[in-house]
Formats: sequence, structure tokens, C-alpha cells
Amino acid sequence: MSQAHLRVSRRDRYVAREIIQAEPLTHQAHALLAANSWAQEQLPNACPTMRPVKMLPGGALLQRIFELPFEGPFGAVCERKARSIGMRRLHAHYGSFLVQVPKDVEQRFELGIELRFHGAARVNHCMERYQKNRAELALRLREAGETEPDIAPPPCDAVSRRSGGNVEQV
Repeated sequence: MSQAHLRVSRRDRYVAREIIQAEPLTHQAHALLAANSWAQEQLPNACPTMRPVKMLPGGALLQRIFELPFEGPFGAVCERKARSIGMRRLHAHYGSFLVQVPKDVEQRFELGIELRFHGAARVNHCMERYQKNRAELALRLREAGETEPDIAPPPCDAVSRRSGGNVEQV
């Protein structure tokens, strides 16, 4: 992803979640969200991460120095090996679910666009699962003689911190 290509063409809940929870590497994280405003519409209660990752002094120079050996023949060998490992991992991962690697996943990997192992299908059905689970809970509460709880999500402007993958209100 670059500043020149911030708009994401694939629009589903999985991609929306990835955009919303992306860790900004610059002080211009708002540009990614502005270019993909549909993501906030998909997940209206989500709170985007707006604190940029702290950059290392001299990090760009250090990165360039580390990348230099990979520009020549050695880099080409490493790239072929990494692609081979990636393809084997894709087949092992999807094979563990007793399914073939989806053609679009394999093609996008071969084109160097993305390496996708996981669950867009699961994420894209989250609203249906949520509505089903909520309806089941409401029924159980009515059967128990209680009313359905009215629980509002915390506001996005609440100060939060990451803690082991969870967000805690402070």
C-alpha cells in the first residue's frame, strides 16, 4: 500500500476490519480511512487506531542498507525460495480444512498481490451470526422472565490501550 494507492477495491467486512484496525506507520493515517470511508460504514461501532507507530531514528537508511543485498541474484534466489515456501504453506493451511486453495487466492499470491491464509468468509458472515446469536439470547432471556439488556458500545473517542489483543477502556 502506498500514499498514491490508498483506495481498496475489495469491499467486505473482512477488509473493512483490516482497514479500521491497521496500525498507522505515518502521521497521515486519516488518509487511508478517508480513501475507504465505506469501511467505517460497514463497522460503525469500530474505533480506528489513530496513534502512529513510533519510527526509529535513521530507520529509512537502515532499511535501505538491509535491502541492498536483495536487489541482485541473491535476492532473486531468496524470492523464489520464499514463494515456494508460501505456496506450500497455503496448501498446508487450506488442506488442514480439507479444502483446495481457492483459485483467486493462488492467483493473487502468484501475482505478488497478497498472501491470504484466513477467514474473509467467516468475517463476512459475522453480522448474520451476531443477529442469530442476539435473537437466541433474547429468547432465552424472555423464557427466564427477564428483559433484553440494552448494552451500548463504548464511544470511539474513549481513550483505550491494547492489551493482549483486547482493547481496555482506561
